[in-house]
Amino acid sequence: PTPTLDPENVISVFSDAYINRPVDYFNGYWTYSTTQGQDDININGNNIIKYTELNFVGTEFQGAKTINASLMTHFHIDIFTATATLDKSFNHKFSNHANQAPGETSAIEFSTFNGSNPSLPDPNPGTWISYDIPLSSFTIAGGGSLARDAIGQYLISSNLGIVYIDNIYLYRAATASVEDNLFNVSLYPNPASNRLNISAANT
Repeated sequence: PTPTLDPENVISVFSDAYINRPVDYFNGYWTYSTTQGQDDININGNNIIKYTELNFVGTEFQGAKTINASLMTHFHIDIFTATATLDKSFNHKFSNHANQAPGETSAIEFSTFNGSNPSLPDPNPGTWISYDIPLSSFTIAGGGSLARDAIGQYLISSNLGIVYIDNIYLYRAATASVEDNLFNVSLYPNPASNRLNISAANT
């Protein structure tokens, strides 16, 4: 997929479509991670991250500079896997490091699985799966708060095995230019090519 959002509304972590924020690394292995083989590959001129036997990995921003995503409304990522998706999951966590502190002070998380919204589709569609997850759908991970003003790490956990990843970014959705009676309606992406998402606090 090719992103089409206005770069002014995007904080990009990994994408050829935008200027990416500096990162320390994309393959942070913790002692309890069994993830094997992280490779940067190129398909038709497009850079992609490939994880083999994906279990738990982290993208580190702490040394480069934490990310203030307070004004962002959504998180986007594209994934591709040939693994059967029944009873599998692909999970996201943002670790906040307040005041540039060397360590997590709070965190938010969201799990995509069969039945979540948005979901990990079953059966596997055999195509790229694009996620636009409202940051308001993330929940507090293990105590703390919903703060996202000093994101130091983006963490992935999954049991999908081989996974290709592209277009990791946070963005601010375009809002309708009408008065407050629209109950915080947002439209995204902007511009749209073949799909327009509309979200609101009330139906």
